[in-house]
Amino acid sequence: MKNKISTTIIIIFSLFVSVLGPNTAWAEYRVIDPSNFAKEKTAVLFLSEALELPDGRFKIKLMVDTGGQSANALLASLHFSNDIINIEELNIDNSICDLFIENAFDNEQGFLNIICGKPFPGFNESSEVAEITFTKKIAGETNFIFTEAMILANDGYGTDILLEAKDKNIIL
Repeated sequence: MKNKISTTIIIIFSLFVSVLGPNTAWAEYRVIDPSNFAKEKTAVLFLSEALELPDGRFKIKLMVDTGGQSANALLASLHFSNDIINIEELNIDNSICDLFIENAFDNEQGFLNIICGKPFPGFNESSEVAEITFTKKIAGETNFIFTEAMILANDGYGTDILLEAKDKNIIL
């Protein structure tokens, strides 16, 4: 009886292998190689100097500098002094990003969120993410504070390479 069962199993296995072929992969596993991870945190998110427009509005640019590493996604959440300014427009026409998951602002809460990316090969230079146009409500000092920020490397693992997100104070 044992020989009959063993013979049946061998015949079924042989048929299975002959149908699929000897080079068919049955299972795959992937060993994560840490040498592929981005080596250091070199990227910086920062805001340009404010430019006053003739009509009294102001423009400031949200910028990214990857420090030479290739990146393909970023997140920037900024809080601003909503008692001092109102954001009028968030312009992404000249952005390094091609895909936007979120690009929104709320003047009542005083926040701005941008989550965006660029497919392979990503970006690896100092570039504009968005241009922010705002008006001042009253004269004073306004603060743009990064509450959350990430820059993800184009290394296959999404390693966060953000070294620093530089807050900005502007006197209006």
